[in-house]
Amino acid sequence: MIKKFSAVILIIFSVISLIVGAIYIWQGASKYSQITSMAAEEKVQIGMTEDQIKNGNVVDTMSEMQKAADTIREHRRGIAKTYEELLGTGKFDPTNPKHATYAQAINLENYLYVGMLSLGVSLSMIGIGLFMVMMAIAMLLTGLALFPEKAKLS
Repeated sequence: MIKKFSAVILIIFSVISLIVGAIYIWQGASKYSQITSMAAEEKVQIGMTEDQIKNGNVVDTMSEMQKAADTIREHRRGIAKTYEELLGTGKFDPTNPKHATYAQAINLENYLYVGMLSLGVSLSMIGIGLFMVMMAIAMLLTGLALFPEKAKLS
C-alpha cells in the first residue's frame, strides 16, 4: 500500500514538474528571443569590428552587450570618473554638452548591462526548466518502477 501510494505521489509530482519545467523553458526562450529582437532593433554597433558593421551586425548577444557597455563605460569615464566629479558642487545642467553626453552614455551603458542581465536570467530559466523536465522523467520512471505488479495488470 505504501509502495503504491509512493509511486502515485512520484507520478503526480513528475507530471507537475514536467508542466512547470515546460513553462520555464517556454518563458525563458520567448523572453530571450524578445530581448535579442529588441536589441537588434536599436542597431547598436559599439564594439563591433569594421567587417561586422559592413555586414550589418548589431549588438544582440550577451557578450556583445557586455563589450559595448564596457566600451561606453570607458568612454564615459573619460568625461568624468564619477557623477559627483562631473557635477562638482553644482547640479546637472541639461544644456551643458558635457553633462548631456555623460547622461546619454550612462543611460546606454545601463540599457546594455540590463539587457545582458536579462539574457542571462532567460538562459537560467531555460536551464532550470530543462533540469525540471529531467527530474520529471526520473520521478516518472521511479514511480512506474515502484508501482506494484498487481496494480499494473488491473
